Amino acid sequence: SLRSAIEEVLDSKHENVGGRRRPSLKEALVQSRKEDHQSKILLSTMNEGCLLIDIDGIIMYANDAVGRIIGCDSADVLGRPMAALLDKETQRRFLEFHRFLASEHSPQSAAFEGHLHGAGKRNGRLKKTAMFSARSVHSELGKYESCLVVIADISEMVEARQALAHANARLQELDRLKNQFVSIVTHD
Repeated sequence: SLRSAIEEVLDSKHENVGGRRRPSLKEALVQSRKEDHQSKILLSTMNEGCLLIDIDGIIMYANDAVGRIIGCDSADVLGRPMAALLDKETQRRFLEFHRFLASEHSPQSAAFEGHLHGAGKRNGRLKKTAMFSARSVHSELGKYESCLVVIADISEMVEARQALAHANARLQELDRLKNQFVSIVTHD
């Protein structure tokens, strides 16, 4: 029967030139499904947002962390332009990088800090500071196909850095006042 012929082809083992056994088509399919499942688990457990952007700048894939970062379901960003999630300056940098990728024939990478516009339900529209790491994906022939963007929410770190700078400035002011007070007291 046709089914048994297909199973025979899937189960057949072929020798390559080096004499090593190549996996059957069935084994290769099982391995491919296993690797696909492992990749999905890895992407779903990441704290960083992971997006796949097509050649036109449209979001084709978004892991769950993207939704957590911007405050909506990650499925809500699918089919939307990446630029719609960014503030003006970050949009400009991303679009410039995206055009550069399309003109190249080998994978390129870039990392930059920018701002995301979230859609948080509690806070209305929110702004998050993020570190963007992007890498282009090219075909075997060197044609640009898509861009993988990893987004790390660094909002809390930036806020802590600003609070530390403010506290440091306040300490410097207190030190200046202390020195001024000591100077006044020692002159009297």
